[in-house]
Amino acid sequence: MPGNAAWWTPLVHLTRFGLGLAYPGAGLRDFLRSGGDGTDAAERVRHLIDLWWGEHVEDFIAWGVGGGDEQLVKGGDWPLKVPPGLFPADTEDLSRLRQTARWKITWAGGGDPLHLSDHSSHPLAQGESVNIATLHDELVLRAESYGGWYRALMRLGELSPATTTTVRVEIEGFGQLGTFRVHQGTLPRLDTLPAPQPPRRRPPPRRPPVEAGIDQPPLLLTMLHGAITQLRDTPGARFVLDLPSAHGGDGAYTQAMSLHDGRIYAEVPSDQFLTPPLNPAQHARLLELGWAAPDEDTPNHWREWAAVTPAEAIAAALLTTLTDVYEVTGGQFSLAPASLAAKVIPDSISITVTKDGQGDTDTNYRSWLANIERAGAPSATAVALSVARCLEVDAARTQIGHPCRPIVSLQPSIPSEFQVPEAWAGNMRDGRIVFISSNPSISRAGDHQSGSVAELYPTEDWSDEKVADFVLHRFDSPQQWATAAGHFKRQDGTPSPKPVAFWNNVRHRASELLQHPADPSTDYAMTEVVHCKSKGERGVAAAAMTCVDRHMDSILQLSQADLLVVLGKSARHLLTDLWTLGPTFGTQKGAQWRERDNVRLVNVGGRPRVLVYLWHPTGSTAPKTFAGAYPEHLESLRSLIRGDLKPTDMMRQ
Repeated sequence: MPGNAAWWTPLVHLTRFGLGLAYPGAGLRDFLRSGGDGTDAAERVRHLIDLWWGEHVEDFIAWGVGGGDEQLVKGGDWPLKVPPGLFPADTEDLSRLRQTARWKITWAGGGDPLHLSDHSSHPLAQGESVNIATLHDELVLRAESYGGWYRALMRLGELSPATTTTVRVEIEGFGQLGTFRVHQGTLPRLDTLPAPQPPRRRPPPRRPPVEAGIDQPPLLLTMLHGAITQLRDTPGARFVLDLPSAHGGDGAYTQAMSLHDGRIYAEVPSDQFLTPPLNPAQHARLLELGWAAPDEDTPNHWREWAAVTPAEAIAAALLTTLTDVYEVTGGQFSLAPASLAAKVIPDSISITVTKDGQGDTDTNYRSWLANIERAGAPSATAVALSVARCLEVDAARTQIGHPCRPIVSLQPSIPSEFQVPEAWAGNMRDGRIVFISSNPSISRAGDHQSGSVAELYPTEDWSDEKVADFVLHRFDSPQQWATAAGHFKRQDGTPSPKPVAFWNNVRHRASELLQHPADPSTDYAMTEVVHCKSKGERGVAAAAMTCVDRHMDSILQLSQADLLVVLGKSARHLLTDLWTLGPTFGTQKGAQWRERDNVRLVNVGGRPRVLVYLWHPTGSTAPKTFAGAYPEHLESLRSLIRGDLKPTDMMRQ
């Protein structure tokens, strides 16, 4: 999560305390350019940075060179003086990067908006128990916790002779960090890393049974245990679980993510997001259960668990918190992302909820994400409903400042009138091409295509089964929601007098590549950056990042398409920063058009895909056809969608 302090803090620790960089941003840029000192440790660190931060590492470098490095030094307790002026002057490319909206979302707002100096100070703590001893002619530093170990290494460097000393560092509960080179006047840095092995640790304390008020083994405990296990298997992953609550308001939630060192970080809602707020007894129970109070960095209650804490213990602690403090009840819940939910929600989804042996014994949990295929990936039904029943809609209605509030508020909140977010149209699972535009338009009587009667489109009061049929089978359902020729069913049961111009133009573009008349029910799919409906793209820009983060990857994971087509400047503008497409992608027209500037290889939805740009099919700007835009690539694009050419092979041509 590029905008989260928990996502960036490990990089600060890795650069400061692993690579020994006095100025992490500028130093990291030099390290990546030079490749380090050639040691195995440097190579493994480089690989780790590339794996977890990838192209986003430039954002961190831009922040560091632009003043963040000095904030880290000023904000931290450095027992070794660092000579000033070690980092290079600012560069034009980094300055341009700091002017982008994507960069500002995370890094603007003060010299250290994520408070990374505070989050990276623990290894420099004073007064921690650290012992240094010799073992078989080797210096070994042993610390009882993660606090203070690097300060001790730096102090050792001041006392050591002029020659370089190597010290093995071991942390109780973590294991061996590696062997560090220590030398007077320089910061300690990794020399060798240990082979993967189980960490040394004390046996975890036995915890009392969970008194959750839910029959064991409860669905929530099973799901939480599975979700935590999945996080452990995928560092940097996260989940969000939303639940109904007897406390009132919009229910409760917990969200968690895994850190690179195996720790699990989790949050539960604070009074800022609850109506009514928690009472004093509930606040006391949170404190008793180990949750920290909200602060300026984190608006929710939060806590961390060490890498050695069993997943079942973390799940039990979360469940105890949700039941004892937030009084979760039966009803509809949501576990996102859908790809994780598919792996952890059991086949049986009914449980009985009681409180102290009393209460409603017939209340069941129901989830639209539980209706999934057990093959390890979410079904098309589950993903379609996760968009149509998007939890951000209710949040936007109640939270001033929510990024989706402008677009959600364009429609009445009456269930029979609110047109649900549209996941896609066409065959997302088997189609060979996915077209991506900005957002769908609200269906209203009197518009160009509807005539005097509006489209029969799902509203919030429709059943899940009916909504799913509409999304998955819009062009081939017995209900005849729409036809391949572009006409849709109206509320009086009659077809629209005119076809949807956008649909017809997209169908022509698909036919151009397929070299036969394309059918949306079999050959391609259309989806959007933002799924909520609006006229004139109102509210789209504000909602884009939230919508892409919640839905785009789950939708594209369903698709086998090797070709994605961005349609129009609005979609291109919204995706350029999110997918790092560069300044030339989708900005040229007419005689200035250059094919290669508008072809990219992107890794989205779990696989590499070719991404190309076309101007909006109903607009006046050209080129709008594949033949006009990509004469040199046309045959390669056709080979790609036939399956004769892989995306990576096409990009090498």
